[in-house]
Amino acid sequence: MNNDKAIFPEVWSPKCTYITKDEKYKYYYPIVIKCFDNVIQNKKTSAFFKGIGVKSIVLYAVNELSKYLCFDIENESDICVNYICDKNADKFPGTIYGKRIFDISYFCNDYKNSNVEKIVICNLLYENEIVQDLIERGVLLEDIILFPNVIYNLE
Repeated sequence: MNNDKAIFPEVWSPKCTYITKDEKYKYYYPIVIKCFDNVIQNKKTSAFFKGIGVKSIVLYAVNELSKYLCFDIENESDICVNYICDKNADKFPGTIYGKRIFDISYFCNDYKNSNVEKIVICNLLYENEIVQDLIERGVLLEDIILFPNVIYNLE
């Protein structure tokens, strides 16, 4: 097992897991520090998506984690962040981080039409609720990726 994964085993997992909000607050800063560490070590998040054969993603949540992914992937030719989806999309006219912001209904229609492959949940505090909402809207669990899974699974 990679040492990076052993440091925070409660956060890293191969599939979506449910983590309490108290645990998320406790691990939020280590996750941000891991992002900085990946940048310093020149570990690109695009490697994660290439490794699982994904070329088209949508990010969920306008925040610093989605900003990190947008800028880390922006010059990659093999992976595309199509847009960001957010519960409060109407508060973000135009673009943020070079991406348009849409609501969850827009994403669900796009997903059903096979225009995107995966959605990355960039909201650590409400990921349980977001995952549940996406599943109830017909998104397969296998097409939902949690942000910590991306950053802790880079070689």
